[in-house]
Amino acid sequence: MSATPFATFGTGRTMGIVVAVAVIGFAAFLLLTAYAPDLRPGRDGGGHALSTSAVGFKGVVDLMRDTGTPVALIRDPAALRGQALVIATPGAEVTPKAMREFLTARGGRPTLIVLPKWAVRRQTTNPAWVEQSGMLPETAAIAPVRGLGGIAACRTGTRQFLCGPGAKPVLGTADGVMLARIGVRPLWVLADPDILDNHALATLAGARRAVTVLGAVSTEPERPIAFDLTLNGFARRPNLLKLAFEPPFFSLTLCLLAAAALAAFHASVRFGVPEREDRALALGKLALADNVAALLRLAKRSHRTGAAYATLVADDVARATGTRLGGDALVAYLDGLGSTPTYSSLARTAAEARDDAELLAAAQALHRWKETIN
Repeated sequence: MSATPFATFGTGRTMGIVVAVAVIGFAAFLLLTAYAPDLRPGRDGGGHALSTSAVGFKGVVDLMRDTGTPVALIRDPAALRGQALVIATPGAEVTPKAMREFLTARGGRPTLIVLPKWAVRRQTTNPAWVEQSGMLPETAAIAPVRGLGGIAACRTGTRQFLCGPGAKPVLGTADGVMLARIGVRPLWVLADPDILDNHALATLAGARRAVTVLGAVSTEPERPIAFDLTLNGFARRPNLLKLAFEPPFFSLTLCLLAAAALAAFHASVRFGVPEREDRALALGKLALADNVAALLRLAKRSHRTGAAYATLVADDVARATGTRLGGDALVAYLDGLGSTPTYSSLARTAAEARDDAELLAAAQALHRWKETIN
């Protein structure tokens, strides 16, 4: 049974498949490594537009989409410079520096900031849900917009309001201001997140109240509404691996892949099928002679073969001349053929050779003597 088909399959098609799978797997690994932070589902119980917990805002995102309003989720800080209404839901842990950078990026574009209110912890059985552990201190609730000046958080029961001379009322109740405009630019602050969060949208009245608030801050209703995720830790950060998969460097990546593929193809065509390994000991008479000669050279005894070579020459001349003599009679016969030097002297010189150089000279002399006889 021949092993050729298996060897051809094993060195050709199988290796090609293995290499292709390895390359594709490595490329997929790099791609997922580069974009893993952007693929996080956001079901962590936080107060942001990806969260399905009671304090999250996934419900208002779905509500806007279901009513025909284009909605975007902002992960790239550069997208904050767009013209859409941006709704930010910062937590109490947001630093003043991050808030300043956010407001600077927005500039004079319409922006709604929803203040935090609840202190929550994630459920151990369902990390996407949270358990209420009380209300944040008023100083913590107003912390994201403390740098704006002139506003503070105040409460009546569990309801949170804005107070202070810097808050220009837009929507409110007899107890206080719920939605206020800050300064002359289109910047609004919503005091109570329970107007827009998932818990508020559990009822039809809550959904209507949320639509009312969004309508009050939408200066141009035809424009889309965007929910900021950068302040909640979902910002898309620069990544060297991403550069390899995004314009303009993606074209360079394709060129490098094509060059690697061509190099692999060139290598496979250039080298072809691997050669079979030679046997350690070759077969045949010539191979046997070569092996014996190699063994003599290894033992440093090659110069001792002079006598055997002289005998071989004598046998050849005896056959050529038709004599059946042997031993000393043959030697005497060869010496009497009339050539000088005689065979016996040449044979003695070959037998007494002390190294390869002397052996070679004696063998050449025997060969010349043989040529004169023939």
